[in-house]
Amino acid sequence: MGMTDLIQNWDSGTAGDPGTGARAATEIKVRQVRDHVLGAIRSGRLPPGTRLPTERDLAGRFGAARNAVRRALGELETAGLLTRQVGRGTFVADAPADGPAAPAPPSLAELIEARLLFEPHMAALAAARATPEHFVAMDHCLEALRTAADWVAFKEAKYALHVEIARATGNRFLIQTMAAVVTARRAAHWDRPQAPMPPVDVVRKTGYAENRAVVDALKRGDAAAAGQGITTSLQRVLASISEA
Repeated sequence: MGMTDLIQNWDSGTAGDPGTGARAATEIKVRQVRDHVLGAIRSGRLPPGTRLPTERDLAGRFGAARNAVRRALGELETAGLLTRQVGRGTFVADAPADGPAAPAPPSLAELIEARLLFEPHMAALAAARATPEHFVAMDHCLEALRTAADWVAFKEAKYALHVEIARATGNRFLIQTMAAVVTARRAAHWDRPQAPMPPVDVVRKTGYAENRAVVDALKRGDAAAAGQGITTSLQRVLASISEA
């Protein structure tokens, strides 16, 4: 498998199912670190020759074990995006891609517009196919959203929830599409372009309530209410971007 194939697999979410339990938690951390560094390279925030933070620093930033960070960096090194120099550290490779330069990532508004086209309709499949295990995972994401201490934690929890809703559909295309959305948002470092970020407390309660209602509707098998809840939430975000 070549470098381009590896990167495409990461973006499409086909690099492997994380499974459950401790292994799943480790896989999630590996993906978070890998996708963050990959996004920074693609966006130019980490230009060729830049030295990365140490494994210890990255582990602390992401709340990950050192072995998870090491695996993430190892995958990027295998793809030719990073080089490791003994005694010096890990650096962005001189040629971070084996083809044309990656296009500019989509804006937040573009992503929300695209999500409005398909995500509310996922509710019908999720309501019909979700298992108790899916709902346990959704509740875990909701709790992380409710207790998020900062914007990154809030956005990670919110997007993780919608990935779980996609997984509940059992439709691989939808799962891969949501994984690509998350990768695109992480590539932009979760920023909201040209808009000041309010304290997370201002939006955390609203975000939790909206998404709690969506999950509760799915549990009742009420696809219409769940889909409307997703639509309302996305439209609110899109309106806030337009007003910024």
